[in-house]
Amino acid sequence: MLGRGAASAGRLNWSAIALFGWRVAAVAAILAFAWEFILELLVCRWRRTWAVARLVMLETIRQKALWSFAVLLLLVLVGSWFIQVEQKDQWRTYVDILYRTLTILMVITATVLACFGLPNDIRRQTIHTQVTKPIRRLEILLGRMLGLIVLLSAMLLIIGNLGFLYVFREVSPLARASTMRARLYQLGDLHFEELDSEGRLQRKRTGTDVGDELVYRSHIRGGAPQEAVWTFYRLPPHLFDKSWQQRNRRLVAEFMFDIYRMTRDYEGGGAGGVAVLIRFVNPQLWDSALEAQYRQEAQELRYKEDWEEILARKYGFYEVPLHIADMRTYSVDFPTAIVERLTEGGVLQVRVACRSFGQYLGMGPNDLYLVVGEGSLYWNFMKGLLGIWAMTVMVIVLGSCFSTYVNALASMLLCWALLFLGIPQVQKFLGELGPENIHRMDVNPGGGPLEALYRLARGLPMATPLPDNWGITLMQRIDTGYGYLFRAVSSIVPDLYQYDRTLHVAEGFNIPSGELVMSIILLVGYVVPYILAGYYLLNAREIAA
Repeated sequence: MLGRGAASAGRLNWSAIALFGWRVAAVAAILAFAWEFILELLVCRWRRTWAVARLVMLETIRQKALWSFAVLLLLVLVGSWFIQVEQKDQWRTYVDILYRTLTILMVITATVLACFGLPNDIRRQTIHTQVTKPIRRLEILLGRMLGLIVLLSAMLLIIGNLGFLYVFREVSPLARASTMRARLYQLGDLHFEELDSEGRLQRKRTGTDVGDELVYRSHIRGGAPQEAVWTFYRLPPHLFDKSWQQRNRRLVAEFMFDIYRMTRDYEGGGAGGVAVLIRFVNPQLWDSALEAQYRQEAQELRYKEDWEEILARKYGFYEVPLHIADMRTYSVDFPTAIVERLTEGGVLQVRVACRSFGQYLGMGPNDLYLVVGEGSLYWNFMKGLLGIWAMTVMVIVLGSCFSTYVNALASMLLCWALLFLGIPQVQKFLGELGPENIHRMDVNPGGGPLEALYRLARGLPMATPLPDNWGITLMQRIDTGYGYLFRAVSSIVPDLYQYDRTLHVAEGFNIPSGELVMSIILLVGYVVPYILAGYYLLNAREIAA
């Protein structure tokens, strides 16, 4: 036994050494490829790079290449003539239209300027005046990128501020207070609890399956001993500040649930909706055995003005019964006193139960959240534009690097192809074609490319089993190879979902600063290899003798 264990440990050590060796070899290969670029970057001078950037900006302005922004200005001025929406949807609709239009316009403009700039300079031979001077080709490449980034960033800032004024002007004064917001929100972890036959609470990851195709939400049964429980860890520090608690006596939770109806008695909202009981609990204080005592004290104190805060502070418990309709957003407030006695590291629980017999209430992890403050609407709008700026920078880098080797039209097609493959819906489709999913009928019905072609040629339905022979096996193995190809394509295209913040701004949620920082880090990590490739391609190109 001892010898077998020693042999096993030896194999594990050799595996770790081999893995470490592969990592060292990978780093060494990257450094061997990039050492010239790194040395070139160290000797680049900011003044020469900025001189090229200024030249690019002047040429772009002189060529009137930014006239396309006049189209957006026209839409800003007259767009409201053609948009008729209800007051509660004005902010959401105008922000969505403005962001989508601005994204398309910025991407198209950046693609044209980046892809046609260097090839036009080479065709007109104006680049010879640069490469014959004491200036490095990396400085030329970086200068072209920097000039376009600065110019388009300024245009984005101007159009963004004009767009904010336009949206603010178009939204009615009555709807501004309820829709034009930047809510600071806190998400919790969702699990489900149910009483077993012995009266003990059983914790579950999912609730009752009602056969819905959308697996995001799980359901709880009305009138049954089931509850959905959100646990909020790491509450914001300002909630424990005494001065903040004195200024804000109530906290707000917002939610939207799905109702799976077994009868037709609960179609509307209000008193005819589904009955729901929401409980806010401080687990450090509350015990279900104290419920009878809590209700007795509630009857005695209910005529006092602050009876809810007194009981919340003492028991760490507060409940709200209400009726809700299907897929509508509701907000409930509860006393801040519940969190007053939470110690550092304590958690807050929100427990939801359905009280309407025969109905099912569905919820997902993000269907309930705490509103813990309000941010600046203007800065939140500007942070949303940062995602459009990131996509613009990406397009400028891609177009500039592609144009160092291929012509303008090919560069533009490559840029647009990468952007198309980076659309979230296309990314999801490519993920379903990976080697681990390409033969799964529940994820990818019909199989891979060859299997789908075979079924189409033979007229076989997608669910029909295929014959078991060597030809089918070979065809499926080739499809598995295609799966690895699709996964490789999915890993090299940009994930545009990381930069789209339209939903945050339109729905009135503050964009977390951490998400913006992560988006910028991902942007830098994505464009650096393209800059490296663009430098080598431009350096190897014969431009001037």
